[in-house]
Amino acid sequence: MKDFIKLLLISVLTVLWLSVATAKIASNNVKLSDAPVQGYIAPAPPTGADFLKPKETVVGFLQRHGASKSLAQSLWKLPKSKQRLLTDVQTSQPIVCYKSNKKFKSCHIVAGKSLISVVRLGDQLSVEKKALDVTKSIDYGEINIKTSIFQDGRKKGYDAQLLNEINTALRSVLQDGKLVRKGDRVEFLFERKRMDHGVEMLGHVVDVLYTGTKQKIHLTRYSGKSKNFYDESGRSATISFIKYPVHFSHISSPFSKGRKHPVYGIVKPHHGVDLAAKMKTRIKVTAPGKVTYAGVKGGYGNTIIVQHDGDYKTLYAHMHHFAKNIKVGSYVHAGDLIGYVGSTGVSTGPHVHYEIRKHNTPIDPVNSILPRLSKLGPQELKIHKQEQAKWDMLRLSFSDSV
Repeated sequence: MKDFIKLLLISVLTVLWLSVATAKIASNNVKLSDAPVQGYIAPAPPTGADFLKPKETVVGFLQRHGASKSLAQSLWKLPKSKQRLLTDVQTSQPIVCYKSNKKFKSCHIVAGKSLISVVRLGDQLSVEKKALDVTKSIDYGEINIKTSIFQDGRKKGYDAQLLNEINTALRSVLQDGKLVRKGDRVEFLFERKRMDHGVEMLGHVVDVLYTGTKQKIHLTRYSGKSKNFYDESGRSATISFIKYPVHFSHISSPFSKGRKHPVYGIVKPHHGVDLAAKMKTRIKVTAPGKVTYAGVKGGYGNTIIVQHDGDYKTLYAHMHHFAKNIKVGSYVHAGDLIGYVGSTGVSTGPHVHYEIRKHNTPIDPVNSILPRLSKLGPQELKIHKQEQAKWDMLRLSFSDSV
């Protein structure tokens, strides 16, 4: 009898311990409409999301995910209307597949606002397309920094997309000399999107709270048209300049107050940064503005100068040729194509000489603090503060339960 009671107590304690452990491990989750009520997040699909490889067919993809050759090729026996559903599947569209007893069961393709399901029915496959039924929810994450937000976040299993969004949001607001340090902490809220058949995708980061030894930053993604992050005062966290105008291999010559010129051999200031790239690589303007110069400019060769708001100018030199329709007076948006990498003028090889001037004074394009986008207006700021307060309460409900 004593042995029986002892065994019973051990069993009860074991069940209680497992319940507590499971509750801690399970991710907290709240629906947007029901905050701050919490619920359990279903585990990610067993095989996760995959994508078509370049030049891979849907038949080949299905075989790669466990379908036999004859089963995968049974798609060809379906009516043409069903086959056409699979002809436009893109390499960028996520596909989630399932198995049952180690055998192919189904694959579900997220195609825009639709879900295309390929399901095994005996020795045949069926294909159906339906509108996505998406349920959005908000989840919580936190990172105690030892190395960096990205590295420490990846170790905790957070998706690279989320970590890149956090880094991008914080990059322009972390004050000079007060960068991320060991012991700092980041808490963030992000979207989850659940669809039919257990398909789950991550949405965007909506709120970031950075607590450092030197500063505390609270950024919230504004729900209006811009979708940018703003701080508590309504100031944008988005830099109005793209970092670089070209995909380059390396910086062949940095900004300098005095360098030895590679051609003339004399020491003189280098007012920009040289970005080495392959000949005819596309060059994009780094901020919106008006083209004030497009032509040959001495040693600069083929050059474009763009005037931006806030008395900023950018200069792009040594181009092979300009993009079509680029001329003096043209208005360009950030990211617009303006020309192609060359080696015109006084140059030792293909590269872009890129300058930024503030009040016509050269500044370092790599290390200077560039202007952020404008602040929210009074009415927008009111909405923004209400959203921040909502996310504050939600984040506290999550962190209290972790």
